[in-house]
Amino acid sequence: MNEPVLVIFTCSDDGTVNRLEPLLELEYLRINLDKPSTWSFVGGHNFWTLTSQGKTVNESSNARAWWWKAFLEDFEMDSYQRAEIEYLTHELYHEFVRKGMYVGNDFLHHEYRGKRHYLRTASEHMLIPATLFSQNGDSKLDLDDVIVKSLASTAFSSKKVLYTTRVDQRRLDFKHPWFIQEFIKAEFDVTIQIAGNKLFAFQRHRNPSETVDWRKEQNYSSKVREWTSIELSSEEERRIRSFIAGEKLDWGRLDLLRTPSGELVFLEFNANGQFGFLDPLNELGLFTAVAKHLSSPPINKE
Repeated sequence: MNEPVLVIFTCSDDGTVNRLEPLLELEYLRINLDKPSTWSFVGGHNFWTLTSQGKTVNESSNARAWWWKAFLEDFEMDSYQRAEIEYLTHELYHEFVRKGMYVGNDFLHHEYRGKRHYLRTASEHMLIPATLFSQNGDSKLDLDDVIVKSLASTAFSSKKVLYTTRVDQRRLDFKHPWFIQEFIKAEFDVTIQIAGNKLFAFQRHRNPSETVDWRKEQNYSSKVREWTSIELSSEEERRIRSFIAGEKLDWGRLDLLRTPSGELVFLEFNANGQFGFLDPLNELGLFTAVAKHLSSPPINKE
């Protein structure tokens, strides 16, 4: 009998996968891209075999794929070897994608549906901030209080990172690309993890005088919980599920703000955002729900 197998493309230091492995409800094959000596691939134009940890799948197996943070930029490796491994695994992973045999979201998801797309579609269901995207443009947001954010979340050449930052637009050089939004005065950051048909909603108090980007303040220790589980109102859940259904999403994380008057404001959708810090000890069953989702047959996302 051809039992289902989950092929996990990841790296050896990923604690999220480590915690999920004992909760999975099917056989799995872990491919650590940063440890190429621990797995093997042999294939031609119409066949392939992938082996790791004494387990093997091939082109005829009942296998599905999950790509989770499998990026090699931070690992010591010859640049040629890195590029070859990335090419090989990217192509293999996208064979699963073309067949619809994958769970989670493609790691290229935001190259097809990014921040502009999700702000546009979310605006049909929720409040969104006034927003301007500019590259060598001559327009500004007609607001006095704004923030700038990164589109790609890539570090500068100096290794510094642009967090969400409150700015004076008059000091921006508009010859460069900018992602500018209205500053929303908010009492809470709200984030919602999607795992199949389940929604896990959490909130975190904002420090009114300091918080602009919670990532700068977040303690990612598994022993510290900074986010509190919350219940969405029936109307909030209806709007969010309507948005999710319209986009055919079954995985990912929504980031929002809650204003002092209680309104939710949509910020962005993160197709493959970290989630472990929300329920680090699995006390609320988030890891269990994620493992169940990853163990379930893929849905048609077309």
